[in-house]
Amino acid sequence: MAESSQQRIEQTQNNVRTLRQQLDKFIQATDQQQAALRRLHAAWQGRQPAHVQEKSLKEALAYSMALNALGQKIDQLLPQLEGSL
Repeated sequence: MAESSQQRIEQTQNNVRTLRQQLDKFIQATDQQQAALRRLHAAWQGRQPAHVQEKSLKEALAYSMALNALGQKIDQLLPQLEGSL
C-alpha cells in the first residue's frame, strides 16, 4: 500500500512539474506574441513596405498557433493532474 501511495505522489509531482513547464512556455509565448503584435501594429502605422508587414503578420500568427498548441497540451495535462490527486 505504501508503494502505491509513493507512486501516486511521484506521479502527481511529475504531472505538476510538467504542467508548470507548459505554463512557463505559454507565458513566454504570450509575451512573444504581444511583442510581435506590437511590431505588426508599428509596421502598419508606419506604412512599412508590404514585405515588412507580411513578415510581422506571419510572426504574430506563428505565436498564435504556438499558443493554441500549448493550450491543448495544458488541457490534456489537467485531467491527468486531477486524476492523480
